[in-house]
Amino acid sequence: MIDINKHKFFLVQILKDIYNNVELATCLGFKGGTALMFFYGLPRFSIDLDFNLINQDKEDVVYNKVRKILLKYGTIYDEAKKFYGLIAVLDYGIGERKLKVEISNRNFPDHYEIKNLLGINVNRALRTLLNKEMIYNEDSKYKVYDVFLSKWLVSYTITIER
Repeated sequence: MIDINKHKFFLVQILKDIYNNVELATCLGFKGGTALMFFYGLPRFSIDLDFNLINQDKEDVVYNKVRKILLKYGTIYDEAKKFYGLIAVLDYGIGERKLKVEISNRNFPDHYEIKNLLGINVNRALRTLLNKEMIYNEDSKYKVYDVFLSKWLVSYTITIER
């Protein structure tokens, strides 16, 4: 069973360390369910950190720095360079939920806004919805969470537009 407070602590600490590093802060855009949970009120606990790599030329530098940050909090349980980006999975304790950090190198026309927690570059909610729809067109494997997230994003963006 996941200790939500402990997991959230690690999510925030890692985010803080990433965005306190000037080079990482300018190369990574925070996106996904955890960004929506922290900054837009998504009513579901999200367990991983998703980023877009803004500067493709710095992929190796960014990954090495993020990896070094993760090692402050535990061990790397798994890691991989995949076609669409980099993944590292942090193990922060025996019997605890693993924390996945994914850095996507997909080139979406994202729009970020600076949020007041550490000046984090966060993908706009509407843009996240559009990206989800683009991914659905590429990959037919829908997940229940993706359907929930899309429904929530539609209602959220309609509320904002009013």
